[in-house]
Amino acid sequence: MVWVIRASINYIEGIELLGTRDGVNRAFTTPDAFRDDDLATIRVFHNGRRLVKSPDADPRNGDFLTSESVPGGGYDTITINFAPVSTSELRADYVLG
Repeated sequence: MVWVIRASINYIEGIELLGTRDGVNRAFTTPDAFRDDDLATIRVFHNGRRLVKSPDADPRNGDFLTSESVPGGGYDTITINFAPVSTSELRADYVLG
């Protein structure tokens, strides 16, 4: 006999990232805290292209980093290693934290 246990996961897709797109700003937030651990992390898209999350704190190793705007408040901030312009579309898929 095989048992399958499914946890209730709140996964949301296509959420627009919040922040100024002006060719200067690189920090954006999500409306909700998201999980960022070994089992779940955020997927970020710029104009439909999936960006690569840096595996460490060095932004040169990927397209973006994740962080908490308030320590202990949950991950809710994305820092992109380039500055999107006003016509850029930034969306994300993530598991609620």
